[in-house]
Amino acid sequence: MTEEITPIENVEEEVSLEQFSVNGSLSSFTVRLSGLIVFLALMAVATLFIFDLTTSMDIISDIRITIPLVILMYFVKVLFQYLALLGFAGIGKSQIRLGFSTLNFSPFVHAKRPFELKRFRIYLLLPALCLSIIPLIISIILHNPIVYFCATFAMAFCISDLISFFRSLTMNGNMLAADHPKLYGFVLYENPFSN
Repeated sequence: MTEEITPIENVEEEVSLEQFSVNGSLSSFTVRLSGLIVFLALMAVATLFIFDLTTSMDIISDIRITIPLVILMYFVKVLFQYLALLGFAGIGKSQIRLGFSTLNFSPFVHAKRPFELKRFRIYLLLPALCLSIIPLIISIILHNPIVYFCATFAMAFCISDLISFFRSLTMNGNMLAADHPKLYGFVLYENPFSN
C-alpha cells in the first residue's frame, strides 16, 4: 500500500502565488524582471569597469549574435538540466519529461517524480554554473567582451533556477522537490524515507 505524498503548506499565513510562496513558486513577472535587472546590471558593470561603451553596444545591437544566442540558450539550458537529472538526481530516461511550453514559448525538461532537494539543487545550479558563472569569470580574465555578453545573457536565462537555488538553501535537503507544475520554481513534499 502506497501513501500519497502531499505538498507542504504554510499554516501561519496564506501567501499569494504572485509572490514568493512556501512552495517555492515564482511569478513570471518576478522571474522576467529579475533576469532583466541582472542582465542590465552586469552589462553596466562591464561598460563601466571592463569594456568600453562602444564595444558593449556593438555586441548588444548585433542581431547576428543576439537572435541565435536566444534560441541556443533555451536548448543548451535544457540540455544541462537533462544531464543533471541523469547524472546527479538519479532520474532515469523514462522518468524525464521533455516538452515545449506554449505559455513561455520555450523547451523544458522536468523529472516525472520528485527527488531529494539536495540533488534538486544541483539540477538548478548546473546550467547557471556552466553557462554563466564560469564563462563570466573566464571572460573577465581573458578580457573577451563576446563571451562576457553570452555569459551575462545566460545568467538572465538561468535566473529562475538561481533564485530557486538560493531559496532552497533554507530548507531541509532531505525533503522531496519537483518543478512547480505551472509556475517557475519548485514544490516540496515530505520525504517518507528520511529520518
